[in-house]
Amino acid sequence: MVASEQLSRIVQEVERRGAKLVLVGDAMQLQPIEAGAGFRAITETIGYAELSEIWRQAEPWMRQASVAFARGEAGVALKAYREAGMVRFSPDRESAREALIAAWKPDYLGRKPDGRVTETLILAQTNVDVLALNAMARSALKADGLLVDEARFMTARGERMFAPGDRVLFLENDRPLGVKNGMLATVETASSGRLVVKLDRDGAGDGERIEVRAEVYRNLDHGYAATVHKSQGATLDRVHVLATPGMDRYLSYVAMTRHRHAVALHGALADFVPEWRRAKLGPAPSSDVLDSAALDGLARRLSRDGSKASTLDYADEAAFREAAVSLTQPPESMDGEAVLDRASDRPLLDAGRMAAGFTALANRLEAEVPPSATAGSTAVEVGVAPPAAELDAAADTPATGASVSPALAVIEAALTRLERSETEIADRVRPQDLRALASAFAERRGLNGHAVLAPALVRRARSMIAKVEGRWRSLHGLVARLTVAWNALAAARPVVALKAAPEAAVTPGPSAPLKPFLAAVPLDETSVRQALYDRVDPKTHLKLMADALQRRLTMAVVEPGPLYKAIFAELRQPWEVYSARVGALLSDPEPYGGLRGRKGWFVPAADKEERAKAVTAFAQALMAANNLKGQFEASAEKGRAAEMQCGKRLLIEVPGVSPIAAAALAKVGRMPATKALDDAVVEAVSTPELRAEVLAFAEAVGRRFGANGAIGHSPSEGLGPDQWLTSEERQILSGGGYVASYVEDGTLDEVVLRAQLQQQTQDLQRTEDLRRDLDRGQDLGPSL
Repeated sequence: MVASEQLSRIVQEVERRGAKLVLVGDAMQLQPIEAGAGFRAITETIGYAELSEIWRQAEPWMRQASVAFARGEAGVALKAYREAGMVRFSPDRESAREALIAAWKPDYLGRKPDGRVTETLILAQTNVDVLALNAMARSALKADGLLVDEARFMTARGERMFAPGDRVLFLENDRPLGVKNGMLATVETASSGRLVVKLDRDGAGDGERIEVRAEVYRNLDHGYAATVHKSQGATLDRVHVLATPGMDRYLSYVAMTRHRHAVALHGALADFVPEWRRAKLGPAPSSDVLDSAALDGLARRLSRDGSKASTLDYADEAAFREAAVSLTQPPESMDGEAVLDRASDRPLLDAGRMAAGFTALANRLEAEVPPSATAGSTAVEVGVAPPAAELDAAADTPATGASVSPALAVIEAALTRLERSETEIADRVRPQDLRALASAFAERRGLNGHAVLAPALVRRARSMIAKVEGRWRSLHGLVARLTVAWNALAAARPVVALKAAPEAAVTPGPSAPLKPFLAAVPLDETSVRQALYDRVDPKTHLKLMADALQRRLTMAVVEPGPLYKAIFAELRQPWEVYSARVGALLSDPEPYGGLRGRKGWFVPAADKEERAKAVTAFAQALMAANNLKGQFEASAEKGRAAEMQCGKRLLIEVPGVSPIAAAALAKVGRMPATKALDDAVVEAVSTPELRAEVLAFAEAVGRRFGANGAIGHSPSEGLGPDQWLTSEERQILSGGGYVASYVEDGTLDEVVLRAQLQQQTQDLQRTEDLRRDLDRGQDLGPSL
């Protein structure tokens, strides 16, 4: 899983230190996330030693199947597992998940022959499936009375509930805590924001006991299911895999080789038997035929080659060589526009011209200085800097032209910056860099063979660097001479005190109050009634009465659909209005096709009987409609307590924020990961003024919506009837919810302090690294 650029940095560091690099891996397992396939490129270029004997799987036929998966022969491997009853299909994805959980549960609750807990894991390709499978696994365990006494824990992925016995998956390395990305553990005790877990060592929950606090580590989740990427390198007793169409030979190879004793592959017929294929199987294919077709589709999917390409794969092509040569040449255009500011087009620093100008100015200043002013001064030669004490004294001497002496200081500072930049570049010119330059020179001219770096080239480079250093010493000496001459001239002239013009007094006017982010919403009885009606779900709360009304209308009139919809549309009206309008709707059946059946002397008995039933049903429809209304009102009243509580939250006004605070909160609301989220929160409270504004906003948001960063995705419960939020305002609201969660957990100050300490540590480390690099770069090394 190492990309080409990452592995390149490792190889370069190994070469620089003269060390030996030993790579252990399998190019047929999961491919890198980023570009390139560095490990495969190295193995194909220099060769490798291979371990071919498999020890993980207990059964010989499973080992042979693992070899088939490694070779990309998924059909052969799947056939073996299918014959063993370990490949199972369900009609759709949801039923496949349910079947997987049903098969996983006995394995999870089972024991090994020695009495230890069986190591099991569910694998899926996507995080969406993993989240769903984790939730279903916990529900299955809860149904047996397990996972009681749950506690809330705010993870990087959102709020999670943990209970003693829960499985935990760590998603980030943390050396002080002693966990690595992909490690599993079992919860022993759980409280709000705190877990005590036992890590997996040789089995489930038999390792070290550690304490996990939300303010220190948040990147974890339930550990019943994991992605295939998280499982690479793991070994378990039994594994259950959810097969999806996005899997390829590398994902299937890893997923189907994690087990010791058994692996079950669960798939959906809808995923692997497309509609055109199902149509060819006949009008009513048997389950065996469908399973066989799904197995073929699954084998084709899991045999696909999704390997990452390497630049070396194209080294023999002419286009590759032409592109490699073009990389050594400066671009003539970029994005359709000519490149005008290339480094080769910019004029170099003309040291001789600068020195001539500084010398002429120094001579003129020295000619104007009276002899008495220069009696005690020290001459400054070109290229020699004066003593530091003399320069400090000269800098403290008052001058009549206060603008000139700072100008000299600016010149000196600019020269220092330029010298430092050029010196750092020169110090980093190493023999291997010169060799690369020679190789590029040779390739641009179509020369073959390895470029040879002659010792004369290294000596020439060193002499050039020596000339550069001498040039800078000369320029610094001239600036020092200018400084001494100017200060001597300024000391001989009378001092004229300059008074600055009085500034016009500016009296800040009162700032306009910020518009509330969300105003308070007082709700009257009408608004409460409408909100209660919104809480009613007809499919669940009114199903019984609605079905009864629909049956009677179906028996009564020829076109019952429009009449049923018309009655249903009146349910939100008050009782008096509802009764009057429904009575009018049920007074005449003719607009809806009339009553069913017929009447008359020569009408068949069946039609007469249907008409009699229609008359009775139409008369009963009014009572059924009134029962439906009564059920609707009763269901609405059940939510009054919750609606009144929601109304109290709507009375809380969320204050407006300045543009700076709004931008900081929006950034917090966009952050998904723990580290990035912590950094964004720290930035949002970085100044006292910003902290006060953000915390006031977060406090109001927490009281009105809840202390949760996900509130921006579904803020409807905290909005009034005429209130709505733009996408940017939703991000600001989410940011307030995140900050409120930090305040509620009591972790805000700790996160700020930890960020400050980490920043100081990084600054010190950067300073030390720069010092080491500069020290190391001073020595160019032996000539080649």
